[in-house]
Amino acid sequence: MELYSDILPGVRVLVFDYRLFKCDIETPLSHTMRPATVVCRYGRVDEWNGIQYPDLVDVVFDHRPERVSCGHFTYGVKAFKDA
Repeated sequence: MELYSDILPGVRVLVFDYRLFKCDIETPLSHTMRPATVVCRYGRVDEWNGIQYPDLVDVVFDHRPERVSCGHFTYGVKAFKDA
């Protein structure tokens, strides 16, 4: 987890929200990358058999605060500061 070490619970990030995506032509990336707060980060290497599990985060989107969105790849989120 040394990569993306600044992506931890409580950090504000921009995350792709697949629920807003329609198609490559109609939906620009600027519309689908939305602000959120990281609530959990997980993923590990299993020492017993060497399997690498993905490094993932769960987030709460600002536009959908009533639920946690799970399983976003940590390398796909970007830390940012609110203006």
